[in-house]
Amino acid sequence: SCARCTCFCRCVSPFRRRRCATLAAVAVFGSTTSFEVLRLSAFQRQDRAERELLQANDELKAIDAQKTSFFQNVSHELRTPLTLILPPLEAASQRHPEDQDMEMASRNAKRLLRLVNQLLDLQKLKAGKRSLQTVPIDVEQFLRICRGSFQAACASKEIDFSLRIEDSCDLQNMGEIWITADTDALEKIVFNFLSNALKFTPQGGSIQLLAKANLQSVHISVTDTGPGIAEDQQNRLFKEFSQLDYTTTREYEGTGLGLALAKSLVYQLRGDVGVNSSLGEGSEFWFTIPRTTAPETPRILEFNPRDWLLDPVALSDIKSTADSTPLNEDGALVLVADDIADLRALVAKFLREAGYRTIQAANGKEALTIAQKQPPDLIITDWMMPEMSGPDLIEAVKKDPSLNSVPVVLLTAKSDDESKLEGRQIGADSFLGKPFNGKELTSIVKNLLSLKAREREIEDLNRMLTETVLKRYLPPELIDRIVSGELAMDKPAEMRNVTVLFSDLCGFTAASERIGPGPISEMLNAYLSTMNEVIFKHGGTIDKFIGDAIMVLFGAPLVLSPEDQALRACQCALDMQTAMDALRPQFIQAGLGELEMRIGIHQGDAVVGNFGSNQRSDYTAIGPTVNFASRIEGACTPGEVFVSETICGFLPKENTINTGAFALKGMKSPQTLYALSKSSSTPLSS
Repeated sequence: SCARCTCFCRCVSPFRRRRCATLAAVAVFGSTTSFEVLRLSAFQRQDRAERELLQANDELKAIDAQKTSFFQNVSHELRTPLTLILPPLEAASQRHPEDQDMEMASRNAKRLLRLVNQLLDLQKLKAGKRSLQTVPIDVEQFLRICRGSFQAACASKEIDFSLRIEDSCDLQNMGEIWITADTDALEKIVFNFLSNALKFTPQGGSIQLLAKANLQSVHISVTDTGPGIAEDQQNRLFKEFSQLDYTTTREYEGTGLGLALAKSLVYQLRGDVGVNSSLGEGSEFWFTIPRTTAPETPRILEFNPRDWLLDPVALSDIKSTADSTPLNEDGALVLVADDIADLRALVAKFLREAGYRTIQAANGKEALTIAQKQPPDLIITDWMMPEMSGPDLIEAVKKDPSLNSVPVVLLTAKSDDESKLEGRQIGADSFLGKPFNGKELTSIVKNLLSLKAREREIEDLNRMLTETVLKRYLPPELIDRIVSGELAMDKPAEMRNVTVLFSDLCGFTAASERIGPGPISEMLNAYLSTMNEVIFKHGGTIDKFIGDAIMVLFGAPLVLSPEDQALRACQCALDMQTAMDALRPQFIQAGLGELEMRIGIHQGDAVVGNFGSNQRSDYTAIGPTVNFASRIEGACTPGEVFVSETICGFLPKENTINTGAFALKGMKSPQTLYALSKSSSTPLSS
């Protein structure tokens, strides 16, 4: 039994060999102690765990195989329509070279083809279905062909591009460096490195393509003067679907496929790959590949570099575009912020055709600066942009008092409900997911601008009401407090202590009949305008104009102490009489004669609030206090100011003169009235 078990266990796991040995020992000794039972139970549990682990591993392999198959099938399915799209686009572009729409569509179709091919190649390599067809390649000849395809792209961005070939070996065939490689794989590796360099190298920078050879290998590198890469991020560079920047403000879009594919291809060619970089000092992406001897019959390398291998995003212009002229030069101004130049151009084209003016920005920070200098009527912004993301831009706009009413459309490929909710919470007025069409875009813009126009109409109406109503009756500082919400005039009626001033022109009605409606209207408006200024100067609220009569409140709607009310009202009355003295020559010249003004002032409780109907109402005060002030004005000597005993109690003695007791209409007993002294040098109120 032991011999068979030992022989059998050579083909199974070490754990099973140990278990069988234990069973054999149990059989030999013929005893099963409790210790041995426990050991047997432990081995059974470990065996079960091992089986479960193997099963889970098989399931993961099956899932991975399904994922690989899915990616391959999707990639193949995408390549079919792209094959039908690209040739017609290229033919149309050749027939109409000035058509920018055709050029943009062709460029982005090539970009999609590049991404699909990268995905397909990567999945084939992982599945072991990508076989390389290696041939002898002259490195210098190969790189010179690549340089020819790349120089135009560098020139468009004013980047200095150079190629260097170095051979450290003192060989008979000096200058001939040969490797055995797959042309397609080598082309994808080199063009991926060149695309990244072009993408991150600023205008006016430099890129160098270098090949250095020794006896064993060839070292090919692409060096740029871009921003560089931090050391702690470099280990993520060659991983699938990995990006250095996952934030919404990353500088460039990408899938994280290119470098992962390059690494896999280099390993297939029995080489090595890596990067040398530090922040602020640019980057060097390199790979090495074994060197071979020149073939007995060298052949000229014949291949045409495929332009779609260069990332179209790297070739696109990311500068801002100046204000564009629409079909309707009076159209609303729309600011378009997106880091993809083609997308900005497409949005601007749709908007200009709809009659809007457009101005463009390559990122959120630039868009905010433009908006602050030239406030737009509407902003369309992408979500993910360098320097300042779309949500950050919206937040900054909503915090700016001069821009917070500008509607914002958030344009993004993140169209899930959670992203939409986040966008609206930030302050976006509308949400437009990619892809979109022109009608969808322009309808959203039209609706938002229409809502904005209606808001402006309401603002204009409120402004008109303020100008035509409030400013006629309330002091400017009081209006500011009402408009800001600090003070309200629409409260329910309430009992409040107020001071009421009544003024009237003696003989004005009779005199007006002599000079006709035109002159009398002109003189009355001049009189009321002058008195309006004096009343507002002292913080009075004009309750109403009744012909040439004026009723003024102190202490409503703005609450004032009784003493402050009295002092303001009395000083206001004296200044009104002074202003009347200045107006009298105009009255005489107009044929009205020497008119005099009477003013009566009293303080007490009154019901204050809005009175009237749904169609029209006035803010006023009613009650005995108002009637008393009116009666005092009627008893006043023309050209004087009479006040009640209540008002007199708040004034210095030298400012008042006792004029005696008067029997006023509606009063049960005579009332003592006081005249304000015009000769006093002490002002009652500032």
